[in-house]
Amino acid sequence: MAAPRFPSEFLTPQQLEKIQQEILEAARAGRDNEAWQGVQTLLPAAQRQEFVAAAVVYLVGQGHFSVEQSLELLAAVYEVHKQSATVLALMGGALESARDINFLNAAPPEHPLFLNVVTALAELAQLARGETTEIELLEGLATAARMVGRQRDELVEMACKRLIELEPKKDAHYYNYGLFLKTRGRFQEGMQANQKAESLLLLRRPKEYEWNLGICATGAGEADAALAVWKRLKNEIEIGRFGLPDGNYPDVKVRLAQRPLAERTADSDDPGIEETIWVERLSPCHGIVRSVLVNDLGVDLGDVVLFDGAPVTEQIYGDQKVPVFPHLATLRRGCRRLVSPTRNESRLYPKN
Repeated sequence: MAAPRFPSEFLTPQQLEKIQQEILEAARAGRDNEAWQGVQTLLPAAQRQEFVAAAVVYLVGQGHFSVEQSLELLAAVYEVHKQSATVLALMGGALESARDINFLNAAPPEHPLFLNVVTALAELAQLARGETTEIELLEGLATAARMVGRQRDELVEMACKRLIELEPKKDAHYYNYGLFLKTRGRFQEGMQANQKAESLLLLRRPKEYEWNLGICATGAGEADAALAVWKRLKNEIEIGRFGLPDGNYPDVKVRLAQRPLAERTADSDDPGIEETIWVERLSPCHGIVRSVLVNDLGVDLGDVVLFDGAPVTEQIYGDQKVPVFPHLATLRRGCRRLVSPTRNESRLYPKN
């Protein structure tokens, strides 16, 4: 891989383009060490040249490095370019790669970089109001503020609404707002935002838009809207138990949280106790708790829980891989009497 001969050497745009392409090719081919070594060669020039620093942040945002590596790279760039609106706008979006976002209910990140970037972007976006750079700053702010849990929800909401005001025909703004609303338990509003996103695309419905629409509709109790989504995604499913879509799916596991993100506040912004339990899956995003819990999480055997579409991990039982999904919200409680006595976790399911 072409690299500067000396740490202080500056890069030309042509040199940068060549190195960046080699890094991306290595990462896409699974040559992780080669990709990591390649991006390291950019850091000396990134300290001196803003466009190289922006390239490093862009590479992080592509999601090819580990969470730890991504955080290390972004922190190094931030220390040198914390006054650069261009770098910070990119960094706001790239912070999504510096957290394992599949762990939906994780506590807010402890590294100061997250809040530092949010604070800087909020100030820059305010100063840039009405200017051409406002949109890219708001996009970075919306993502960065969402990464810090419930601490800066008002900034996420402000940024999302302002982006929709500035570009009312851009579907991604509605989708991103719907994603935020889903993770905050505002399912009816999230459903409407995702429906608006899809309406702007006419006949094309990206899968991620459909999933978020289906989850929000289920959480809002809008069974017909949820059913339409799951049928479009080729699920064999109809309205059934609890007045919600109900199909035939393999059982899964859900990582329950005492305080899921959607039910938290800024003053109590951590998951509390967590426990992984078995769920009888009724649809792509909800099911009935089939485990007797060890801890008091406010959820019990027979309750109906909503979970997100991206699994946290998977557990292996013999030759079977069982996905583990993050807990979004609890839809119904006090349903234990509806559980069949034959569905006893201690007899049917392996231990956690």
